Amino acid sequence: MREIKFRAWHTMLKKWDYFTLEQLVFFGASGGGWNVFEHIQQYTGLHDNTQWDNLTKKEQQDWLKQGNTKEQWNGKEIYEGDFLMSPDKRVAPIEWQVGAFWWLTKTLGDWCEHSVVIGNIHENPELLEEE
Repeated sequence: MREIKFRAWHTMLKKWDYFTLEQLVFFGASGGGWNVFEHIQQYTGLHDNTQWDNLTKKEQQDWLKQGNTKEQWNGKEIYEGDFLMSPDKRVAPIEWQVGAFWWLTKTLGDWCEHSVVIGNIHENPELLEEE
């Protein structure tokens, strides 16, 4: 069973905050200041094909600080709103529609193992224009 988690864009700090379903429900129930967040996006349960050596030093350090090892790396997590680039260089965002995650005209599946996350709609809005 896939882990249900979310991310939300913090409009003042210009960064992502990550939540489990339980944290999201508790934070919402406590009236916890959702006004600073924009676009809550769900984790797809899938990973891309980004190799360890293609990560920035900061990304590698962040991964290791979470108690993980290099050997446990299996690609970047894919969230709704991420832009994927396919092996044939097509770029499009992941969208939630009709009860499924979609990329272009296909539902996400095994094929995303060959694609890489190259950005998201908040940190790379210029990719929307290229679409």
